[in-house]
Formats: sequence, C-alpha cells, structure tokens
Amino acid sequence: MAIHYTLTSCKNLVGNNGGKKIYARAQSVRTVSKTELARYAAEHYGVNLDNHCVESVIDMLKRSLVDMLKAGNRVSLDELGTFYCHIDSVSKTEEEYEEEGFKPSRDIKAVTVKWQPSEDLKSLKDSDFVEFKQKPSKRAVRSKLKESMTKPEE
Repeated sequence: MAIHYTLTSCKNLVGNNGGKKIYARAQSVRTVSKTELARYAAEHYGVNLDNHCVESVIDMLKRSLVDMLKAGNRVSLDELGTFYCHIDSVSKTEEEYEEEGFKPSRDIKAVTVKWQPSEDLKSLKDSDFVEFKQKPSKRAVRSKLKESMTKPEE
C-alpha cells in the first residue's frame, strides 16, 4: 500500500517574485465504492458481520449524519473527526444589505459539508508504515504517448 503523488509546478501566488514552485499533489489510484469498503471492513477487522450488514450500517450512518447536519448540528465521530456545514453566500456591502436584505433562497449559493479530521487522521505521514510512490504526471504520460505515436517504426 502506498500514497501516490505527482509533482506539479504552479505559479507562486505568495510573495512578489511570482516564480513557479514545485508541489507534490496526492493522486488517487481509484475510487472505492461503499460495497468494496464494506467488504474490506468485514474481511479485515474481525467483525462477525457480512459485507451486506456493514453496508447497511454505512447507509444508516450516512442518513443519520445528513439528518443531524440538517438540524444545525456538528457531528463528532470521535476517531474519524467532526462533520459540519459550511455556507457559501453572496457578499454584500452594508448599503446593499440595508437596501436588499438577505434572502437565503437568493443569497446562499451552496451548503457544503466540511470535515475536520481527528488527530489520528490529521497526518497520515506520521503514522506507521506509510509508503509514498511517485507517479508520472498527466503531462508526462501524454508527452510519452505522443512521442511513441510519432516515432517511425524501425
């Protein structure tokens, strides 16, 4: 198991020099479905439940989490961390606010769920047995592919 990353250069937006800097960015190998996660949990953590039961628990947890968030609560799942709502809204000057007021249906652009990880999950880098594996960037893969397609056959 390894955490995969690519290196990418981006314009430095901090400071006056504006030069490019190199950053590591995490890359997902694939997306694991709820069914796969449930199967993995049932097989690897000694629970006497089949993956369908674990899947049902995940469904119940998700529905309960949504209900609690809709009720205006923050939800702490101890070792997992805390989930809470974030509102993205139109910004208004005081004059605009006094003139137009604030209407949620018009002025709230989005409500998203944020997650604050627990101390255990904040830094996977410091946990035991973490391996890092560099992957080629998409640009490098495209370049290599283009190069191989334009090479004359020998």
